[in-house]
Amino acid sequence: MPEKRNADLLFRGFSKTRLMVITLIAVNGPMTVTQLSKVIKTTRSNLYQAIKEMVSDGILVQTRTVSEKNYVEKFYDINTDLFDAIKYGDIRKAIEEMDEDKLRNILYSFLRSASAILSIMAEQVNLSNKDDLDKYVDYVRKNLLIISFSTHSTKDMSKFSSMLSNFFTEIDDDNDEKKDEHLLYIVGFPILNQMGFISKSRHEKLTGDGKE
Repeated sequence: MPEKRNADLLFRGFSKTRLMVITLIAVNGPMTVTQLSKVIKTTRSNLYQAIKEMVSDGILVQTRTVSEKNYVEKFYDINTDLFDAIKYGDIRKAIEEMDEDKLRNILYSFLRSASAILSIMAEQVNLSNKDDLDKYVDYVRKNLLIISFSTHSTKDMSKFSSMLSNFFTEIDDDNDEKKDEHLLYIVGFPILNQMGFISKSRHEKLTGDGKE
């Protein structure tokens, strides 16, 4: 199955650095290693190696080079042909078939990358001028800017997952729609006991809340 092979290419050698590179280029357009290194906290040699492997895997493509004072900068972009060929169901299936070590690495990389990417977005908001803020207000009024943080039961999460699956399936089937105007970053994560979180019932026992 070509789609499964494409999904395997996406997840091969998956790391926080790879996901950061993909997300930053998806949001900002073609970027150089120098530009990426200002955001991604890793050595330039590690970043060069990651980029080289991503080009070899077909995840990135080199678009152009710029020469300045005997120094050549290469610009890299997302291989849209590869990403357009990968559907939501292919990614879900690939994750379901992962062994424990690979799944751990995927979850760790995704969550670490999420914190860094959200920090970048927060800084962009912090530096926004009046025109930018007016656009944010317009997005809020049109329900195109979503801010949500809440906990849910397994039953509620199942409903949301089903709705999300239907949404992405519809998006996958609509090849004519422009898809680079918004960043949709979704984290639905189970609260595990070993993480040290205090459940609502446990919190009530400790604080006395909920007693009549």
